Amino acid sequence: MDAQQVAIRACQESKKYLKPGISEKWFSDKCEEIMFSLGAESLWYPMLVNFGRNSIYCKSHC
Repeated sequence: MDAQQVAIRACQESKKYLKPGISEKWFSDKCEEIMFSLGAESLWYPMLVNFGRNSIYCKSHC
């Protein structure tokens, strides 16, 4: 599986973990866990996840 296929599959897999009340950090960690379980050896950048009002800016880089 190439990197693009891993990313697409990880997005599909991660949807089932989107539930009210989870934190952005928890979901970010879960997405990274899924990526590595599918064969990713590393990530190009930290997983950035923003929900609700936080989705209008990126706290990590501001």
